[in-house]
Amino acid sequence: MKSLKGKIAALLATVFVVQVGMSWWLYQDYTRNIETRGGPAIHQQGMARARDFLARSLSSLQMAQSEANRVLIQTAELFTYSDNILVLLRKGHTEPLQHLAERMMANTELDAILVRDGDGELLASATNLNTRWLTRIAMREALLQRRSKEHHPRPFLVHFPEGKTHSPLWVTSFEVRDPFGDLAGQILIARDSHQDRRNLDHSAKLLGVEWARFFDGQLIDGFLKHPPVAGLPTPLPEYGGLSTWGPLLASCSQPSPDSLQLCAMMPRTREQAWENEIIAHFDQARQLLVIYLIGDVAFFLVVVTIAYLISRFYIIRPIRHNTALLHRLLAHHKPQTQTTDELALLNQAVIHTRNLTRERQALAAHAEFETYHDDITRLPNRRALNEFIADLEDHPAVQLGVVFLRIRNFGRVHDQFGYRHADQALVELANSLVENLADNWYVFYLGHDRFLLVAIGEADLGLATHELLVHLKHDLGRSPHRASGFLDLIGAHVNNRDFDTDLPTLFQYAAIALNQNFDSPDEVFAVNTEQIATFHRQLLMESYLAEALNEDELTLYYQPVCRSGDVTLCYFEVLLRWNNPVLGEVPPSSFISVAEANGLIGAIGQWTIRRACAQLARWDKQEQTCGVHLSLNISPLQLGDPGLAEMILETLSAASIAPQRLILEISESAALVLDNHALDNLDQLRAAGIRLAIDDFGEGYSSLGQLMRLHADTLKIDRQFVDAIATDDTAQTVIRGFIELARHLRMDIVAEGVENAHQLELLRQAGCPAIQGYLVSRPVPAETAIHWYRQAGGSPQQRPRQPRGDT
Repeated sequence: MKSLKGKIAALLATVFVVQVGMSWWLYQDYTRNIETRGGPAIHQQGMARARDFLARSLSSLQMAQSEANRVLIQTAELFTYSDNILVLLRKGHTEPLQHLAERMMANTELDAILVRDGDGELLASATNLNTRWLTRIAMREALLQRRSKEHHPRPFLVHFPEGKTHSPLWVTSFEVRDPFGDLAGQILIARDSHQDRRNLDHSAKLLGVEWARFFDGQLIDGFLKHPPVAGLPTPLPEYGGLSTWGPLLASCSQPSPDSLQLCAMMPRTREQAWENEIIAHFDQARQLLVIYLIGDVAFFLVVVTIAYLISRFYIIRPIRHNTALLHRLLAHHKPQTQTTDELALLNQAVIHTRNLTRERQALAAHAEFETYHDDITRLPNRRALNEFIADLEDHPAVQLGVVFLRIRNFGRVHDQFGYRHADQALVELANSLVENLADNWYVFYLGHDRFLLVAIGEADLGLATHELLVHLKHDLGRSPHRASGFLDLIGAHVNNRDFDTDLPTLFQYAAIALNQNFDSPDEVFAVNTEQIATFHRQLLMESYLAEALNEDELTLYYQPVCRSGDVTLCYFEVLLRWNNPVLGEVPPSSFISVAEANGLIGAIGQWTIRRACAQLARWDKQEQTCGVHLSLNISPLQLGDPGLAEMILETLSAASIAPQRLILEISESAALVLDNHALDNLDQLRAAGIRLAIDDFGEGYSSLGQLMRLHADTLKIDRQFVDAIATDDTAQTVIRGFIELARHLRMDIVAEGVENAHQLELLRQAGCPAIQGYLVSRPVPAETAIHWYRQAGGSPQQRPRQPRGDT
């Protein structure tokens, strides 16, 4: 494990050295920036701070100067809006004007008031100044008015360099006009500047600055500590921004129209002090950076140490324990692995695990494909169909079409060519389906000879199905395998536009239509509502038929079989009737096949035999009959029951009825499918005296050999020949042939379905001895049958059995 320890230690040491180097570089870079770029930046910050400070101070000083001139402005407004002044000026009353000026001088802090008329003549004056000063003030005031081009009074500073007696004066002049706008006079007001100087000194002390005023480029007054007024530096400070004026920094206002300029100043040493403060902040930041970098390096050293300890106890130690296992694992799959490097072993294990994962993913994908696809055809199977149905449940509005495809003769192909060729034919059919189906079609193989196709958004499903079968037959016909060319395809199609239901129900409907038309020569069928209604009715019959026996819904009806000559009774045929509260009257032709399909035919047959024998015994007990015989229809499935003969004989014995009074009828088509159990039952019953009749004779299925083997006693001519006897000579010839055949075989013969007298007369002429049909009586209940029997005169006429001879 030394190699892994060393690598981890080297890695952590390298990271630590890199961290120290980055911290040192960061410190050097900060110091270098301070040395190279810090000086100008600090100076710029100091100058910006001085500029902002002096700008704010200059605004405050200007406000203080304006406050001192408020007296001049108020006095000017007083003169301007006084009606007395206007009257006095217009009349030229000098004495009142003189008194007014003196009062204004006494009540205000003014130094001079001059009043002139509209022509410029002096009307009154009050002043502390001499005449020479007043004249020069007036001249300067007129000059300033021309410069300012203003018509409202505003103060102007007047300063004369040679004047040593007075300070600079604030002067304002205004015109007095009558309501028509004509000039009535002029008034000039002057005031010493000592008040605004006191205001400026006070504001400057509060702000911590110095101030100075310049008039026509000359310093006239100010509050200056550096330098003294006696030694002014040059040049003078400029307007706007920050100017250097000797040892001072100055910010000056824009020169006024009277050439007055106000400046706020401070020593340059103050700006240098601010720069020193900024430098001190930078030094403090550098010290904090050093402390942070030292702490960061120390913290990282602790983290590296802890990481090494954790890796040693929680990484290196587990790897040490698993090294042997990894070595054995890799040695098992790769015997050439001889390395002792733990990291190399881990790398090899990761690569090996990745390869195993890929192999397992491939196996899982193959297993999933095999799960959802058939082994032979490689088409999606029932599981895939279930997944497909589940996916479509999220899209109920999709237009769907279903085609149920079957191979009609697959069993015969399988028997003729063998399972290998039959499977190959299935594969070629599957390939042809895949090649001929569009992208919106999906095919599933359901096993044996069944294929299910689902079309999404197909406009004409019937036409597409026809075209598909044409292509399939063409491809299979060109196949080199003979078995493929023998496949006989049949299909049924349905879509959810005709039946608003889900996909599994559409599958069921297609299968129903296909099964109902399986023996049809056509190849393609469309599911219709009649087929589905018939199927649902059969389902209802299956559900209700199981309860029919318990609910006493089955009834026996009796139809007489009479001699054709005098229409006397030969025997009654027992017919089963079912009256269901929901389905109504259900004919035997509908429910007998259902009973045979669901296994109820045996119970229904036993019930019929026992109920008919019980009715016959009841008639005998009431002495209402004299040896009446009964015939019962029996299913070939029931004949196949090994215990049928014993059950019938026990029932006859229990009812005290002679076996000779019972006739069993089976249809001609059923006689062809009788197995050995059925033939044994018939032999036992015939030996006991029970007779056998062939019903619906002439349908074209049986042969003379089958008749001789069954030893039937009676032939019942199918009603199709009786219906045609009046219109078809061939039918008459056939019936005569049946009668002659029965005579030679020593058999009774009965014509079924006789409905009118003309048919009866023709049958008499043909020599038919017995008839059955609506002409004589419809099937009726037992009470009606015995009533008919009494009216017919009783005494059933039975032809005695004669031994058969050779024909």
